[in-house]
Amino acid sequence: LMMTASRKGVALPQSLPPKLQNAVAKLRNLRGAAFDREYQKWQKMGHQDTATKFKGQIFRCHDEDVQSFTVKTLPAVEMHYRMLVNKETMMGPTKMNHGI
Repeated sequence: LMMTASRKGVALPQSLPPKLQNAVAKLRNLRGAAFDREYQKWQKMGHQDTATKFKGQIFRCHDEDVQSFTVKTLPAVEMHYRMLVNKETMMGPTKMNHGI
């Protein structure tokens, strides 16, 4: 995506939006199960938000390169979300049972 944006002269943000900066700050102060729960919460929200945005771009986008990127990437985003919900890793179920 960065290469496509650069090729098209589109400047991408260099930092996280304030909402995510606040989440990172909160995570820095958490440990153990509290960290795991909060991290999983933000990962789920992030994957859901990304999937929603990608689905919209697939149908509304007028740029073939961006549309191609979203079509190719959406299945991975959705798979990662399912893994979060099912508490799985690429190697199978996770041993972490104290998340959300």
